[in-house]
Amino acid sequence: MTEVSAQAWDELAAATPGSTMFQRHAYLLALQAQACAVAETGWQPLLLQLRDACGQLAAACMVYAKSHSMGEYVFDWAWADAHERHGLPYYPKLLAATPFTPVTGARLLGRDRAARQALLAALLGLARRSGLSSLHLLFLTPEDRSLCEQAGLLLRQTVQFHWQQPADRPWADFDAFLGSMNHDKRKKVRQERRKVLEAGVRFRQISGAQASARDWAFFARCYDQTYAEHGSSPYLNLGFFRALGQHLPEHVLLLMAEQDSQPIAASLILLDPVLGHAYLLALETQACAVADTGWQPLVLQLRDASGQLAAACMVYAKSHSMGEYVFDWAWADAHERHGLPYYPKLLAATPFTPVAGARLLGRDQAARKALLAALLGLARRSGLSSLHLLFLTPEDRTLCEQAGLLLRQTVQFHWQQPADRPWADFDAFLGSMNHDKRKKVRQERRKVVEAGVRFRQISGAKASAQDWAFFARCYNQTYAEHGSSPYLNLGFFRALGQHLPEHVLLLMAEQDGQPIAASLILLDPELGHAYGRYWGALRHVSHLHFEACYYQPLDYCIAHGYTRFEGGAQGVHKMARGLLPVACTSAHWLADARFNAAIENFLQRETLAMDDHMNELREHAPFRTSQTVTGPVPEAPDSCSVGETRD
Repeated sequence: MTEVSAQAWDELAAATPGSTMFQRHAYLLALQAQACAVAETGWQPLLLQLRDACGQLAAACMVYAKSHSMGEYVFDWAWADAHERHGLPYYPKLLAATPFTPVTGARLLGRDRAARQALLAALLGLARRSGLSSLHLLFLTPEDRSLCEQAGLLLRQTVQFHWQQPADRPWADFDAFLGSMNHDKRKKVRQERRKVLEAGVRFRQISGAQASARDWAFFARCYDQTYAEHGSSPYLNLGFFRALGQHLPEHVLLLMAEQDSQPIAASLILLDPVLGHAYLLALETQACAVADTGWQPLVLQLRDASGQLAAACMVYAKSHSMGEYVFDWAWADAHERHGLPYYPKLLAATPFTPVAGARLLGRDQAARKALLAALLGLARRSGLSSLHLLFLTPEDRTLCEQAGLLLRQTVQFHWQQPADRPWADFDAFLGSMNHDKRKKVRQERRKVVEAGVRFRQISGAKASAQDWAFFARCYNQTYAEHGSSPYLNLGFFRALGQHLPEHVLLLMAEQDGQPIAASLILLDPELGHAYGRYWGALRHVSHLHFEACYYQPLDYCIAHGYTRFEGGAQGVHKMARGLLPVACTSAHWLADARFNAAIENFLQRETLAMDDHMNELREHAPFRTSQTVTGPVPEAPDSCSVGETRD
């Protein structure tokens, strides 16, 4: 894993359906660095990479040359025995799986299906040339299974046992879960739990960030003891567990059992948090994205023959175009001038959130394709004017383009940590800028410091009711200064802190010991991405906005290993602060064929103008390694700037 950067690998994993924390670079690297999955233990790691014409990583697979079949959990001992009895060596063999981890996950990482298909072909070519006995890909996602089946590999089915929270009527607590069981099973579970309690055993929940060296040492003793009792050698070691806590703290939960205040047992739970359902639910339960605010939520679900959820999409019937950040006011005006209603319209996007993400959730590409077809069918039957899918992933963009939707390109400004030579601190980041931009940033930061402003970083878990109340005041103040009504409310912000604490960072600006401003940053620890969302100030301080919304977040990102910071919608001024232009894609379908044709023509011209605009912006990059020109940074084309002040 040292042959590929963590950033490039994790970005590829994030683009691959079905990828989990076990495909993270840090997890796989820990297995190697701590000598758990290495040649000496029978796991010779091999990295297969496919790169595009520009040298960028397009697909990759971690494969192992195995000298045994231990630590796999799909048993092929009989196959090995048959080979040996016929005078054929079975080991070494090639294996694509996460060592010692019987968890379904993406084995073929790629930016799209074509790249993953090419990767599998390369993997099969490697297997054939190697002269080894066999190739095995274990615990496949539906997407990988489909590719393997198409390539002619043999498929094998095994069984596992999983607990699943019901989607329609989720259990509110453990008692509700027990209440759904039949009498005998419920009685048995209660008896088992009562006996542990009567023995005086109590449990502590320890997060990865809180786990001490002593906690990890005790857990490793317990882990080793389990293997000793079974007469075998442990696969993992204390160094690996410590590395998990250090590099993947948000994914780790230690459950420590104590009796008479002394630890007696421990279990390790690995978490794969997703900023998804809880966020959307908070928008509804706190009355931010509901019918009364012009966001009528609709859930489109596709289920398979057994009733399991196969694909789903959150779509809104919108009575306006606010809170979207892809501006279609002119389209609405044109409809109205021709006597056609534009609202309500259908929208697939995260409300008030101009961040690229999957709009079509599905277990594989076929499910997502069927979901888009169902969504288009809903749009046609509804009699509404149009359907819009905003801030698309490359996968969703491809599906929309194949389905004939119109594509539109807009621009945002993101900060990106270089993969080859990452900045070690904010000063190193500044050092990469040209002289004028570097000087300007330092002047702006100095003025904030000279005004006596200091910042506190508050995690979601530590944010108090008072912190959230103050932030909500700042947020409301921002909207009041622009003469508009806020989209969100105190209840929503509190819900974020309660249900998604690991995804929340509050930056509190204080002057003379009193808070005067605050900004809210949302974090995705798994992707290593941070998102600047909202801010406000109750007292004016020169350049405080830049400090709270750009410099403090970038300082945090560099210090905590985040590789991308998205500064929100619009804002050419962000370039001078180190954020560079990035194209964003949306997809559109209009019911009226005449308007669809007219807007298609408009988008063709707008796309050409946007391409020219992006090229101009890149010429004004603030970094010394870029080709820069003098003069002001160009504004966006008129078609993009129209309506910006309305949102």
